[in-house]
Amino acid sequence: MFKVCLVKKIIFLIFFIYIYKPFLSAATYGSDSTVAAELSYTLITDIENRIANYGLMGSGFSFFDSSISCSFDSIFPVTGGVFFNGGRLILNKDLILNDNSCIGGGGKVFGNNYKLNFADSYSTYNFSGLPAGNIGLLNTQSLAATANSIDWSYDNSYVVAGRIAG
Repeated sequence: MFKVCLVKKIIFLIFFIYIYKPFLSAATYGSDSTVAAELSYTLITDIENRIANYGLMGSGFSFFDSSISCSFDSIFPVTGGVFFNGGRLILNKDLILNDNSCIGGGGKVFGNNYKLNFADSYSTYNFSGLPAGNIGLLNTQSLAATANSIDWSYDNSYVVAGRIAG
């Protein structure tokens, strides 16, 4: 009787790990030791993720939904679309968007004293989901301190830069 119960528990544990592993694990895109390019547009579906030091996101990436979180450690600029879909991006290096990039889907970017650089050649940015379709630079604002995070609404109605007071 004891062995049957133990076997059932082991089978249940294996089944549980097999079914919930995608929700418990993290994915790493790229490598920390050699250049590793994602071959196509990347849909990030795991809960906690990391784009490694030499991860080349040459076709852009998108978060599956608002439960997705991803650390950005790459030294390479991003080409293509970047869509947060309510998710969170944590910068551990500057995120540089090149001339062929667009950003949208609303979400949170935690700056950690790193920069989110838009391409210099663009004066108008296309944020998907906006009725007008584009956002142009109307004004600049200098903060008295470093911005710790930048956030915009899921429907792309506003942009907010935040810093720790004190």
